Amino acid sequence: MQKDLEINVIIVALVGGEALESCIQSLISIRERCVVVLGGDMGNTSMWERHYPKVKFLEGEHLPVPLKRRLGIDAVEGDVVALLEDTSVPDKGWLNSIRLAFEDNRITAVGGPVLISPSLPMKFKALACGEYGRFHPHRFALLATAKETIRGLMVVSRLPGNNLAYRRGDLMKVLDQSDKGLIEGEVNDILLKSGHHLAFHPDMKVIYSVADEYGASLKTRVQHGRIYGSNRVKGCGRIVRFVCFIKSFILPAVLSGRAIINMKYAIKPSSWLSVLFWICLMESAWACGEAMGYLMGEGRSIEAWR
Repeated sequence: MQKDLEINVIIVALVGGEALESCIQSLISIRERCVVVLGGDMGNTSMWERHYPKVKFLEGEHLPVPLKRRLGIDAVEGDVVALLEDTSVPDKGWLNSIRLAFEDNRITAVGGPVLISPSLPMKFKALACGEYGRFHPHRFALLATAKETIRGLMVVSRLPGNNLAYRRGDLMKVLDQSDKGLIEGEVNDILLKSGHHLAFHPDMKVIYSVADEYGASLKTRVQHGRIYGSNRVKGCGRIVRFVCFIKSFILPAVLSGRAIINMKYAIKPSSWLSVLFWICLMESAWACGEAMGYLMGEGRSIEAWR
């Protein structure tokens, strides 16, 4: 058993304020290994350090989220880096589940369930269903890549960007090949193609509980879709790009349908009707962005990821 496994937690602050404080306080027992990357209008690092002297705060005001993650990763050493966003609060067993997962050297990255807080407004429940619904405990099995498990942990193809951990050495080999920072989908695809394993630990839970106004805007959804579409056709010729663009006309229905199915598991029926409306809007915005990415590339969409 790797008792001396050193885990460094990196929190990317999307909201700041009370949301960030709640996230830090949930990790108070391990705060000497915690790094927070601040965003704009969240106060300076010295202000935060007065309240949390054992937490390291970094200024990431002008950086997009992938580069904020990279900034935090570069600021730590050790065996494992675990990444959170301040919109989510980790469960009590979160850290221990990461430690247990990495007892097996075959596992390079691990993630866990994302639960949606019932107190979130409808718009943000819709965002959560689209972004994290597939990572609900009852939906994660659909991402399994094989029937066999590693030490009882499910081997999967995707992990949630607000709740994942990597072996730092393996991660840095991928990050050093690009100047974009940590875009989890892109990095995980490279790891999978290199023969590494991503795993799901059922006790590595977080609760998505904070309204992220910027992330829920339709403009932001377009930009995120554009990043995804551009990455899907990277290195492909014009014909492939055009075919993907044509197929994207059915994306609003496909993406909305997928999020609605996730919604049935993730939130209470009393919220379904209102959340469904927002799901259709947000997934349609994503689809428009994805179509743009197929034809025109990512443009400046990475810079807009705040």
